[in-house]
Amino acid sequence: MQALQNNINRDRPLFLNEKNFIKVMSRNGPLLGALSLLALIWLQFSPFLNGYFLTADDVLFHYFSLTGTPLEWLEQGWRTAIWKSKLGEISAIPLAVLGNSAIESAGMQIANVVLFIGSLAMFAAYLGTLFGGHLGFLVGVVVVALSPLHFYHMTPTSYPLYLSLQIMLGFACLIALWRLPAGGRLRLGRMMAFPLLFLVLVSSEYMLFFIGAATVFDAGLVSSKAKARLWTFLSDRRSWTIALAFMTHILFQKIAGTGHYTSASGHDQLTAILNVQIWHTLNGVTLGPAALSSLSVQTLPDTITELVRVLVIGAATFACTFLLLKRVQLNRSDLPALIGLCLFIILCLTLPVALLQKYRNWCVAPEQCAYLDSRYAGWALAAVLGGVAAVTAQSSISRILWSISMASLAVLSALHNDHVAERMIEARAPWRMAQTALCGENSSWDAFLASDTATRIPFHVTDSRTRQNYWIAWASVQDCSN
Repeated sequence: MQALQNNINRDRPLFLNEKNFIKVMSRNGPLLGALSLLALIWLQFSPFLNGYFLTADDVLFHYFSLTGTPLEWLEQGWRTAIWKSKLGEISAIPLAVLGNSAIESAGMQIANVVLFIGSLAMFAAYLGTLFGGHLGFLVGVVVVALSPLHFYHMTPTSYPLYLSLQIMLGFACLIALWRLPAGGRLRLGRMMAFPLLFLVLVSSEYMLFFIGAATVFDAGLVSSKAKARLWTFLSDRRSWTIALAFMTHILFQKIAGTGHYTSASGHDQLTAILNVQIWHTLNGVTLGPAALSSLSVQTLPDTITELVRVLVIGAATFACTFLLLKRVQLNRSDLPALIGLCLFIILCLTLPVALLQKYRNWCVAPEQCAYLDSRYAGWALAAVLGGVAAVTAQSSISRILWSISMASLAVLSALHNDHVAERMIEARAPWRMAQTALCGENSSWDAFLASDTATRIPFHVTDSRTRQNYWIAWASVQDCSN
């Protein structure tokens, strides 16, 4: 019988021969995995460089960068924070203005996407610290493979630089609290992690919800191993830090804030709230209708280059997933903790949004429910997929099936991202036309300023600020010598 089985295996094609397939995939595994991961990251995120100036906020921030000083950016952030009763605007506005100050340059565009990838890497590293390094890599691969490009207010294609730096620093602090000892020469680094973590949590409401959820989970994880669990949880410095940050936001809203921009409502509208939360999360990855609804025959690759790119993304995702599933060691008993952490993050990110009336009004159709922090809720959902895959992929067949599934979703993401990138390039047409009108041999700048193209760009117009003011400021920094 064994000889017969050997003959059968010998006659089967390579991709059906499990032992040969695994042997081929395992040979030079680290090098293959590293190259596949680099190819996946570059090819999947390169369309994200085609965005910018997509929203009225971005164009307004660019205008602020052209007409104001950094001190004035801070003043604008303070005024916005007072108006919205949101402490996070104090840092959000200056960061958004800084990110848009040179967003037309390739250097800033690349730096913005690299920082975004860095924030994702720190999230994956944090999960790797808690549940094993290979799981962190697997989650990173799944997130990259399932990252959709939306024509919305979402980092990194809109609000450049926003949240990426805070996410990197926040998870670095949480990792330090796990890795660094309480005593010894490294105790100073551990002590510094708490004030830095506090600064991250007060820098933005999104960070309070995102990093704060992870901070509460960490404190709970520490207390779960102690005899006096409640006392350990309450006395842990992580709990103090998140409580102090939460109270800081509330006190600012109650004392300094003048508006009701963030006032919650609809507590009895359970269906509407769940609707926002569900689509908000699914649209953070390619599993949501915001991505899937854009796919049609028109999104199929129409050039050899695009076809090769999509196929390489699928192959790279397959290779990374297969190699990591073979190495990841996530105990079945740890899976509930991972799922609990991710569901807690999703709840903290989506519930405050769902409690705002304007979002429930906007979320009347699934494809419209994609907002800024849905991307980070999507990260948590991708982490759940990675954890389930790690626990259930115990055989070579199951690892191959999971790898094929992730590769298929990565291909869908690639097709969607190509389609949206084309729309983003089209949205930049007014700036290309402005450059031609300003720097052309036969100057037609005045005619451009009066054209529908110039007067219909997204921009926040007031009694003292018009689109023409923006174009004049934009023209003042253009170089027509090239």
